[in-house]
Amino acid sequence: MNNFLKTPGSIPTLLAFLGNFFIAIAKFFGFFVSGSGALFSEAIHSLADTSNQFLLIIGVRKSTKKADEHYNYGYGRERFVWALISACGIFFIGCGVTVYHGIEILRHPENIVFNNIIFYILGASFIVELITFYIAYLHLKKHGGKKKFSTILKNGDPATLAVFYEDGLAVLGVLVAFSGIILTRVTGHAYWDAISSIILV
Repeated sequence: MNNFLKTPGSIPTLLAFLGNFFIAIAKFFGFFVSGSGALFSEAIHSLADTSNQFLLIIGVRKSTKKADEHYNYGYGRERFVWALISACGIFFIGCGVTVYHGIEILRHPENIVFNNIIFYILGASFIVELITFYIAYLHLKKHGGKKKFSTILKNGDPATLAVFYEDGLAVLGVLVAFSGIILTRVTGHAYWDAISSIILV
């Protein structure tokens, strides 16, 4: 465990995994209470992020294994393999389900039950995602030294970069979901919620 925590990318990945796990549960609860398509999309994305970060943790952990007769140069490249698998997971799990659900809402509009708990969940999600995004940013800066941040983004640790991009987009996603729900409440038209659900892809 100590070797794992000392490995670049381990701490931001672990924190992002824990944060997204609890956020996903909260968002699914909010969806069942409200019926919001945007909140459903957010829940699916958080679930996908949780699964992806679990894969990244596996990759980081495997990369700490020492060289043996099968891999003379060690297992350091495991992080890149699992980061690729993680990226594929975001696309197939996140996009497919949320687009389908958004189109279904456009075809068959459903009333959203507006409850303050929706906004509490989105607010908490925004804070958690912003914190893990910032932690990933700090780790990239720390291990990147005095290089320009654009250079760090090209050559940084793949696990940390995955968290940085995922949580950065998640912060924007919360804002999109919030906007869709607010517009639906103000106008009374459920298609705003459906549109925000599709945009969240």
